[in-house]
Amino acid sequence: MRYEYYVVAYDIVKTKRRNQVAKLLKSWGERVNYSVFECEIEKNKLNALRKEIAKLIKKDEDSVIYYPICLNCRAGAIYDGKTVERKFDETVLIC
Repeated sequence: MRYEYYVVAYDIVKTKRRNQVAKLLKSWGERVNYSVFECEIEKNKLNALRKEIAKLIKKDEDSVIYYPICLNCRAGAIYDGKTVERKFDETVLIC
C-alpha cells in the first residue's frame, strides 16, 4: 500500500463545525497543533477525506488547506516548544 503525507490546516468559524472536522481528522492523522494535523493517507484516499470535510464546512466561511509534504521535508521540520510524538511508519511514505 502506498501512502502520501499531508499537513492539514483549517480555520473554521463555528465551534460545532470545527469540532466535527477535528474529530474526523483524528481518525486520519495526528493533531500537532490546535488546528493542524499531520496525516498519512493512502495515495488514492485524499479525495475521500476532502469530500468528507466538504460536507462539514461552509465554503463561504471556513477554509481547509492540504499541504503535501515529502519525507525529506518532514524529516527536516524544526519544532520549538511542545511537540507531539509521531506515530507514522516513515518507511512507507512516498515523495
